[in-house]
Amino acid sequence: MKRFIQLLPVILCLGSGSVGGQSITNYTTAKTIYDFESFGSVVWVGTSGGFYIHDLATGDTYLRPANAEFPDPSVRALAYDGKGNMWIGSHEGYLMRRDGEGNEYINSSYAAADWRISDLVMHGKYLIVASDKGVSLFDTEKRIAVKNAQHFSTFASSQVHTITTYKNRLYVGGESGSAVFKVTLDKLSDANMYDPSLWDIDTSVAPVHSFYEENGKMLPSTGISGRLFGYLLTTDSNRVTIHKDEPVTITLKDPGVVTAIKTVDAYRTLIGTEENYFWLWDTSATQLTQIMIPGPSFAAANRVHVDRNGKLWVLPYGITSIQWYPMPWWLGINEFDGSTWKIYCPQSELYFAMGHMMWSTEARAIVESDDGKMWFGFNGGAIKCFNPDNNEWWHYCNFGQLGHGEFVKRQGPCPGMDWGKCDAIAQDSSGYMWFGSWNNLDGCLLCYKWSPDENEELEGRYRRFPPKGVVDKDITINDIAVDRENNILFGTKEGILTIARHNGDPIDDGITIVKEFRNLQNIYQIVVLSDGTSLVLTAGGVMLFDPADKTLSTLEEFENGITRLTVENDNLFWYTVANQGVVRFDLLNNKKTVYDRAQGLIANSVNDIIVDRNRGCVWVANDRGVSKIALGYASPVSGGEAPVVVYPNPYSFRRHSKVHFRNIPGDAVVNVYSLNGNLVGKPSEVMGNESRSLFEWKPASRCVPGTYFYSIVTPTSKKTGTMLLVP
Repeated sequence: MKRFIQLLPVILCLGSGSVGGQSITNYTTAKTIYDFESFGSVVWVGTSGGFYIHDLATGDTYLRPANAEFPDPSVRALAYDGKGNMWIGSHEGYLMRRDGEGNEYINSSYAAADWRISDLVMHGKYLIVASDKGVSLFDTEKRIAVKNAQHFSTFASSQVHTITTYKNRLYVGGESGSAVFKVTLDKLSDANMYDPSLWDIDTSVAPVHSFYEENGKMLPSTGISGRLFGYLLTTDSNRVTIHKDEPVTITLKDPGVVTAIKTVDAYRTLIGTEENYFWLWDTSATQLTQIMIPGPSFAAANRVHVDRNGKLWVLPYGITSIQWYPMPWWLGINEFDGSTWKIYCPQSELYFAMGHMMWSTEARAIVESDDGKMWFGFNGGAIKCFNPDNNEWWHYCNFGQLGHGEFVKRQGPCPGMDWGKCDAIAQDSSGYMWFGSWNNLDGCLLCYKWSPDENEELEGRYRRFPPKGVVDKDITINDIAVDRENNILFGTKEGILTIARHNGDPIDDGITIVKEFRNLQNIYQIVVLSDGTSLVLTAGGVMLFDPADKTLSTLEEFENGITRLTVENDNLFWYTVANQGVVRFDLLNNKKTVYDRAQGLIANSVNDIIVDRNRGCVWVANDRGVSKIALGYASPVSGGEAPVVVYPNPYSFRRHSKVHFRNIPGDAVVNVYSLNGNLVGKPSEVMGNESRSLFEWKPASRCVPGTYFYSIVTPTSKKTGTMLLVP
């Protein structure tokens, strides 16, 4: 018992403070709106992609993405405490207090207990928290939950959708109906909220998603409702109605299902939607203005690629059908330059030349050709090409299963049955493009070369390779790679690995099969290494193809189940394992480091991964968006030296767990000294390569708040700096 009592304060401390560094940032769409708060012209918005701040007067905006300390982007509830602090609750149970200066305190105790927050209401020093497990009373001064109510008399479900206060009473709206706490709010902290006899239950309206005042009473509603200048507002799917003597109804564009309403002043109302951000409705001018939130459009990502200019390209993941046409705007191709997201979708008149992307957005292929063009493969939308030099899109029609050999380059939709599936794209050293074209009767392997000298509609030449001698017509080519010897490797879903070569002109002269391996399991990816060998990721394990002796062998160092892999350097690999996040594997010491939701990853279900050495990060595509994992170094910029970064600075004993030293030279020694010159710490290396590393240091309890010096010493140089430790 004594030991438990000693450990309890430590557990409470860890549960109520932020831990970890800022090494992971998560991005996902903010198109779904859950809650609003407003103060004058400044609007706070809880979205599916983080919380968003918008000044209606100036147009200034800020969107905070999720990170390792607050990894859940789905912000479901906002509450202002009257002291300049905004309280922010997420779907997974993370709770943040953000003050007027942008400082953040994060509590993860609800997340640890698996309480999914749905609503927040302030009452004095207490924050009343609604969740799928019931209602909780959180003391904002002590930063602990003081009591909970997980059962409401005869309610079959503890799921609470909304809470509100009215006439000194607490109202709870849930899946099973509404409940009113009999004890007044001023005595809430002393009452037993768990006692079912203290709740008045009403199951006549269920489920309850909002309350509205009518004739001095608070009434439950199954929809989203509110008040504007004394008039009742109700919603019906994508319609909002003001119930005046002559009701006024507005209709939002589809799909615009209303998810939240907030009155800003006597005439203006904010309307949040499920798929189209939010609207500002000015009833004095009967004006409806849509407010778009900058950021990515996808809710799940299937493939990521970093081009030569450092831009990230993201292919979305989401199944649609031929009945859903045209395709929703948010399922377009996304581009990110490090600060701004751009969306390319044929729904936009600007990018109509892309052609359609139906039936499915299970997009699998991204390649940048030597001339800087970006190539994309879609399931249904065939092949698309983007020329960034002139912002021009082309749609290549390969006619899918119809058995035709045509490969038509067009701007916009193709004639007839415009359908094609391409899961793999590569370019060889001779400039020929290679595509996997699923289930085409004239051959599922397509070779193409663009030529400005050709006086043809295609502006180039192409050839399909028939089933005999290459691959079967009805197989799926999952990946194509070209190694250093210009061998072309094709891996299929059916477990066939084919190695082919050509004499310089495969369109006229054909190709030669060097080797073919059958009876393998599903081949997910082929990765060419710097020594000329290639890793072949299969359902049966990771294999190595050696072009010198044309052999394929199993690598025991890698476990089974690896679906995607990227290379940091000759000894460091990052890979994905189904529903287990990502793994960083150091071959030199056989060390494996796992990054998953516990470390701040947005999701454990990972679809793709790629290293960006220039910017010092790893991009991870997953079922909730994309995550960026910061490496301990970055490549030099413009021939210079990557700068050393020390963060967080200042370091808070209460809020942080470690100090990170990024971009440390590979042969450096790092030390930390007090103002009087005493050595107080020796940061240690946690990851890196031969030139740059990440060091970490956890200040000891004997270190008092104040200014400290750090030194970074190599055989040829010495750098110093200062850092501040605060309570």
